[in-house]
Amino acid sequence: MLLGFYLLLGVLHVTKGCSLTDNKKTSKVTAHVGDTVLLPCSCAAQQSPASMPTWRKINKLTKDWDSVTLNQKRFQLSNVQVPGNLSLLISHLTVEDDGLYRCQIRRDYYTDINLSVQEGSIRKPPDTMSMAFLSFIPVVLLLLGLGGVIFWRCRARKREQTPSSEGLTGQKNDEETEGKEQETQDDVTYTTVVPTDTAQRPKVVSPEERTEYAVIKLNQ
Repeated sequence: MLLGFYLLLGVLHVTKGCSLTDNKKTSKVTAHVGDTVLLPCSCAAQQSPASMPTWRKINKLTKDWDSVTLNQKRFQLSNVQVPGNLSLLISHLTVEDDGLYRCQIRRDYYTDINLSVQEGSIRKPPDTMSMAFLSFIPVVLLLLGLGGVIFWRCRARKREQTPSSEGLTGQKNDEETEGKEQETQDDVTYTTVVPTDTAQRPKVVSPEERTEYAVIKLNQ
């Protein structure tokens, strides 16, 4: 009988010795589907022993608290061997795990955790090939830029040479035109006609040369 009394006092002392860190407060935790998340709950003094906590989750339909069954594959205490640690570890999260959780050791000693589970694939680190491809992109862009600069320079040089060629062509055409006009002038034969008092035919002077100039003298 006396032994039972001492055991009861010990249990009361253990339960009374734990004061929750965030008593009557609500914290928020965000995670993704497939992740493993830790819902924090602990005694203010880490060395304080505590009884087994009660974890509950609010039912969104009935608005009542449903008990969370521990010691399962997905729901279990994070480390039962550490005094004062009452946190809940949930693995392989699903959308249904979203909601408000409560860690409670006594009627007026509890803390709430609002768990937000977001949809989306689990983030994976990029593989080696992806990293190599991403590092190769700047080199390709640099080569394309150099090629574009060389192309525009060559095009600008061609544009500068085009007017000079046109000028030479125009000059050549002018010289050919002047040559043709000179040949036309050289084909003209000029004669010297000397009028006399009597009616005679004009006399042609210097018939040997092809090009001659005519001088007309008038008697006064």
